Amino acid sequence: MKAGFSEVDFTPSRGFMPGEFEAYYANGACTTLQANAAAFESNGETVILISADHLLFHNAYATDIRERIAAKTGLPVKNILLAATHTHTGPSYDLPCWKSPAEPNVAKVVASRIAEAGVKAFEAMTDGASLAVATTEEKRFSFCRDVILSDGTIKTNPSYKYADLFVRTCDTPDHTIELLRVTRNEKTVAILINFANHPDTWGGGKPRNEFCADWPGFLRIALKEAYGDDVTVLFFNGCCGDVNHYDFIHQTHKTGHCAPDVFTPEYIGRGMAKNAIKALDGITETVNDERVGVFETPITVNRRQITDAERAWADDVMKRAETEYLPIWEYGTAEAYIEESRNVPETERFTVTGYRIGPWGMIAMPGEMYTAVGRAVKEGSPFAHTIPVELANGHHGYVIPDSVRENGSYEGRFSSGTTGFGAMDAIIQAGVDTLKKLY
Repeated sequence: MKAGFSEVDFTPSRGFMPGEFEAYYANGACTTLQANAAAFESNGETVILISADHLLFHNAYATDIRERIAAKTGLPVKNILLAATHTHTGPSYDLPCWKSPAEPNVAKVVASRIAEAGVKAFEAMTDGASLAVATTEEKRFSFCRDVILSDGTIKTNPSYKYADLFVRTCDTPDHTIELLRVTRNEKTVAILINFANHPDTWGGGKPRNEFCADWPGFLRIALKEAYGDDVTVLFFNGCCGDVNHYDFIHQTHKTGHCAPDVFTPEYIGRGMAKNAIKALDGITETVNDERVGVFETPITVNRRQITDAERAWADDVMKRAETEYLPIWEYGTAEAYIEESRNVPETERFTVTGYRIGPWGMIAMPGEMYTAVGRAVKEGSPFAHTIPVELANGHHGYVIPDSVRENGSYEGRFSSGTTGFGAMDAIIQAGVDTLKKLY
């Protein structure tokens, strides 16, 4: 098998960090922001995988970067996987996000450097790469953020003023860490990691005024300390649309990774690394499977439709906004409802793409996927090591169960998802079918 790797730093010197309702501005960086790329070739098939420290890549932005790489490598666009780690303290892009304005000049440079990483990995491919896999678990840092209260309502990220009403979380996260180690001449040259948890963990009283790759960045730093600075580390986020680091039921985070004076991203990243290192060091043999492949499945799903009640609510918000200062999430959602109620098509295209790297079956989905999506895809997959990758090759917003769409929680009511009823089930089926064909 041929393989090549690269990492390119695209950290701006300053700028906005989208991903929050408020506008946070960075002067400098806590960690670098990187595009880490891997290229694999076997039996005439080549794929390029890119993990970038970014909140997300909207559809046109992702397509532009992938097309740049395709033009310089001669590969089909579908053979290029571009995934955002989903750090909420990454760079801005060419569209506004809540109170963070668009910064097209920043987006232009970031896109250029991410494309550069993909091309460099392709050009660095050489023979002699060997693969090995490991699987472990990490249960300390990820929890479902949707909580059912005793009155039957569901709160997303509930404040502790509701603590007496907590019953249980709506779901259980996937705690699996999947690892793919690449060696050449018995030396580790790259580590690929898949785990599902929101990289929005900045805390510990530290001002949110620096760019940071969040906990995946500190995971990367710790793995480089263990295996050498020349090792390329690619992190692919799993399905974590309803998963973050707050244990609302048992509140263990208050005495651990969210305790006073603890810098949460580093605590989680280094804690994850210890588990990963133990699993990697326990590998005793490489695998014989060196197959590389790609299979793309475009499907048509229902588009989200704004109801009469939602439109009435939005009209009321806009009327109140004439005399009141309203939260940006409320005002912004009302604006979106009004815009989306005008000539919105009934369906939209959603493309699921599968990538095979030896024993790994990766499924790239362009949205912020609920944990139920990842678990269902794994259950139906023929691969022993199934790797769901969210926010890959584009963005359709949250992809959620129909029950959540009806319950009034954040993702169901106020999110920016464009998919509608039945979409999640259709995407799961497309993912499973894609993996079966790839297998």
